Amino acid sequence: MDASEKAAAVKEAAADCGYIACGITHAAPFRLYETALQRRMKRFPEAVDLYRPMLDRVDPRRDAAWVNSVIVCVRDYGKYKLPSGMASHIGRNYLADYRIPSCPDHAMPHRMTQELERLGFRVERGGLPDRLAGARAGVVRIGRNGFAYHKDAGSWINVEFGAPTRFCPLMPQPWTVHAPPTAGPASGPARPEPSSVPI
Repeated sequence: MDASEKAAAVKEAAADCGYIACGITHAAPFRLYETALQRRMKRFPEAVDLYRPMLDRVDPRRDAAWVNSVIVCVRDYGKYKLPSGMASHIGRNYLADYRIPSCPDHAMPHRMTQELERLGFRVERGGLPDRLAGARAGVVRIGRNGFAYHKDAGSWINVEFGAPTRFCPLMPQPWTVHAPPTAGPASGPARPEPSSVPI
């Protein structure tokens, strides 16, 4: 299986697991993220202890030198019809949190990890700036408000795989590099109506 076939298999696996988008990009350091953190630490020296540990997320290869690709999946939690009384007091992201065992999406990350391993990948989940990784992979745009927006689902999404998944293909060549899309409007695209699937 060549690189393009592997990429297609990864994206098909993501769709089968319930993700609405999947992108693959290179594992170069996230220098924009590093610059933003340095600027914050300089501006708010009293918060340096909060921001300094976040610098660990700059380089995907920091704790896993074998990584040469990053995969990013987008989960749409806006598809669920949530109780209106609760949704007006508690953020939808928390009401539809896939970490809650009763959430229908609870098994998605575990299933995706299994699918990647079945395809022969070594997986290292999490530890990256998820929204920037999503923009670099071409699956989201970053609005002026810092939110990630998917072209169909708006901002009621989680950019993950872990946050996101790092993996190593079996072939030596890197994946195609995708230029990050330009920032979109702060309001993002219109949100489609939630489905009748209760959560």
